[in-house]
Amino acid sequence: LGGGSTARILRALAPEARIVGVEFDAEVVRVARRFFELDSLEIDIVVDDAREVLNRERRSFDAIIDDIFVGRGDDVHKPDWLPSPGHDLAARRVRPGGLFISNALDEAEFVSSSMSRLFRSVVRIDIDEYDNRVFVGSRSHLGARPLRRAVARCPVLSGTLPALSFRTLQ
Repeated sequence: LGGGSTARILRALAPEARIVGVEFDAEVVRVARRFFELDSLEIDIVVDDAREVLNRERRSFDAIIDDIFVGRGDDVHKPDWLPSPGHDLAARRVRPGGLFISNALDEAEFVSSSMSRLFRSVVRIDIDEYDNRVFVGSRSHLGARPLRRAVARCPVLSGTLPALSFRTLQ
């Protein structure tokens, strides 16, 4: 969950959606509430380890986003349980037709392999001037062109389009 930036975008995209944000550090949630108006997003906040939440969760979701990193500054990376077994746990919770999205840095090759193993379709999104690689997986057909068109039609996201490149991996 962090400061809630992804949750803020999700709320703008789907105003009526039930959003569950998981944050490991209670202090991060406290600061986000105080300085970033986290409570105004009306999301369910779970303070716990995301791996433990995925292990015990039984609900299915339309979308799950992995934006999990540990470390500081230039030394941020995925925790040792991502992509495996974390992606496997998350994939079990994605509804048919739903999406699993993973933000990666140096571990992009491992994330790509994991996503390709778990999903019928995987699209990679690169962001100009950033090291991030965002992977979008689905058990349904998903392609770079339709995803790009959807971003172009979306008032919340369309302004980011010039900085994004989309590539179908499978």
